[in-house]
Amino acid sequence: MDSRKYNYGVSKARESLINNPTPSEQLILDYIKFYNLKHIQFQKVIRINPYKSYIADFYNKKTNTIVEIDGGYHNDKDQIKKDDIRNRQIMNKGIAVVRTTNRNILSHNFPPQLGITKKMVKQYRKFH
Repeated sequence: MDSRKYNYGVSKARESLINNPTPSEQLILDYIKFYNLKHIQFQKVIRINPYKSYIADFYNKKTNTIVEIDGGYHNDKDQIKKDDIRNRQIMNKGIAVVRTTNRNILSHNFPPQLGITKKMVKQYRKFH
């Protein structure tokens, strides 16, 4: 497989994900915009090798951490194995991986690695 074709496919997939965020992703994007959190990237491509890349939900440049928001299908036995392989490959690149659930995010319960504090949540909720 030509790596240029592979990379084009990753770019198209990323574009689709950016243009169609889940409700959980949109909530975090709203916080990023509200607080101008430029160090957090949405749908960051993590390259494992020329033919293997992952698209992370969020990437915090300050802490070199990926935050993945898992929906219900991540509880499936096969998906758990795939997630474990993905996590290990990313961690081998020196990047930390944190997983959370849609339910946590929609309850405004963010992992600390995103940098969205409880104080920020309280202030944000006053305006929204």
